[in-house]
Amino acid sequence: MAQPKQTDPQFKLRLTPDLKAQIEGAAQQNNRSMNAEIVARLESSFQQDTAALREATLVAESLRKNLTEKIENYDKLLSSLTKRTQILDKREAALDEREFELSMEIDNKLAEREHELEKEYEALMERARQRWEQADEYAGFTIARERQFIETIKALTGKEPPPAEPVPPTRKK
Repeated sequence: MAQPKQTDPQFKLRLTPDLKAQIEGAAQQNNRSMNAEIVARLESSFQQDTAALREATLVAESLRKNLTEKIENYDKLLSSLTKRTQILDKREAALDEREFELSMEIDNKLAEREHELEKEYEALMERARQRWEQADEYAGFTIARERQFIETIKALTGKEPPPAEPVPPTRKK
């Protein structure tokens, strides 16, 4: 601390009695005059302000660096998530396309099988009709004759005839 010179400007200061007593005690303890104690404390407060400013600057710089790192990490994470989302979107589109293809393939196979079954059904029905006709011919009467017989009985009796007993088929040897 520089010693004040007699040419330094003077400044009158009003103090409360308690504050004056504190300054006097500190001046005696530090082996200085009251004026030197006040000047030393004022200079110290400015030095503390400068030190506090330096410390605040260091803290702000550290926070800025930390924030910059976090922003960079966030950007990397966001980029990674964007890439993964794009990959998932492509996979989802491929799955949708494959699902559509499989659905069409299943529909086509079902339509083919339905067509085959219809042909088989028609063939079986034709075969059954032919067998029925053969059975009618073999028994010696046709369905038309049976209906005529039933109509004749109705006309004569006015009643429905009882159902005929089924004739067991005979096998040719």
